[in-house]
Amino acid sequence: MRSIHMMLLLALLPGVAGAQVYKCKGRNGESVYSQDPCDGNTTPMALKVSKPASPGGNDGAGSNSDSAMDYCVANASAVIYGPSNDRVATLQERVAALQQQAIAEPGNANVRGQIASLQQSIARERASATAQLSTARRRCAEENAAPPGTPSGGSTSDS
Repeated sequence: MRSIHMMLLLALLPGVAGAQVYKCKGRNGESVYSQDPCDGNTTPMALKVSKPASPGGNDGAGSNSDSAMDYCVANASAVIYGPSNDRVATLQERVAALQQQAIAEPGNANVRGQIASLQQSIARERASATAQLSTARRRCAEENAAPPGTPSGGSTSDS
């Protein structure tokens, strides 16, 4: 089954790679882009395709260590902020529900206290994620500063 999916995907790739874009003028003189020619004289645009940065390779935009550092920080950010944002969203949903309850019960001090507590939890969660990312940035910088073949922060002397 997996090989069938792969064959279908490979069959579709030439169509994607050969896609053309035409630039036309709209009714009010604005630029309009289309995959179909506007008229018989329209020629397709020359598109520039940029290669995405690889984790360890040089993409031409900077040094190998810069792209490796960017890759390391991006991964750390996803690992940290993904779950953190999920927790914050859950807390925000609880705050919204309590705010609706506070509107329905204006004199209920307990609800206001719960809202304040949840808002503090959101602030702590965000501060924690920011601190974790700062630590991860330092770790990424240390890893990318180490000479090739040596562990980060390790000794290079032979004993």
